[in-house]
Amino acid sequence: MSWQTMRLVAILTVLLPAFGLAEARAETLTVGAASSLTDVLPKLIEAYKAAEAAPDFKTTFDATSRLAKQIEQGAPMDVFLATDDDFSKKLNDRRTLAGGHLVVIVPAGQTQHFKSLKELAAAPPKKLALAGENVPAGKYAEAALKASGVWDDLKAKVVRADNVRAALKWVAVGEAEVGIVYLSDVINEPRVRLALGIESATHPPIHYVGGIVAASKKQEQAKKFLDFLQSDAAKAIFVTFGFTRL
Repeated sequence: MSWQTMRLVAILTVLLPAFGLAEARAETLTVGAASSLTDVLPKLIEAYKAAEAAPDFKTTFDATSRLAKQIEQGAPMDVFLATDDDFSKKLNDRRTLAGGHLVVIVPAGQTQHFKSLKELAAAPPKKLALAGENVPAGKYAEAALKASGVWDDLKAKVVRADNVRAALKWVAVGEAEVGIVYLSDVINEPRVRLALGIESATHPPIHYVGGIVAASKKQEQAKKFLDFLQSDAAKAIFVTFGFTRL
């Protein structure tokens, strides 16, 4: 073997493993997530990548109900992070990751606070922004209004958004005077202000559930990511963004 050949073999011995690692890291894990995770999920992924050699990620945010339908129709997703247990029952390796709070918001320039939902109904807004009827945030909000005995007083004022972030935006830009969203939606939106925290007893528990899409070909990678989402480091990030530690 000539010295040139020996040198080439030595170079390839060093480079090929590196190429293999790059190829492995280039594999993408696709995550479908409830729109209320828009702010926190990038931070969770960032922390996960810092902790170990992780794949690249592609994230899609939308209403849990709409993402569930896309998955049922064969959309190529590996992990689904939902806000409703009913939409996640068909997933592999389901995990409960965090909890949430419902709150009433108003535009940042408004000064009113409400002591209760009954007080809100006593002087109803022209428009009350909620997520859609089939969207978890919308269902929880409607349940809270009904349990508080004010749904009949307010239902004519309700405007329904495609997802909770759209409801948030309507209040932020002044298209609705009041909205009901998650506390985690308010944390990084300076154009709205918290006007009332809604009692958790008035609606079903808000649980963020993660699982592996059955059709995914990346079951092991998805499992590792879910393991991280249940770690103390991930739970601390969830809390920072207004979620409840479970």
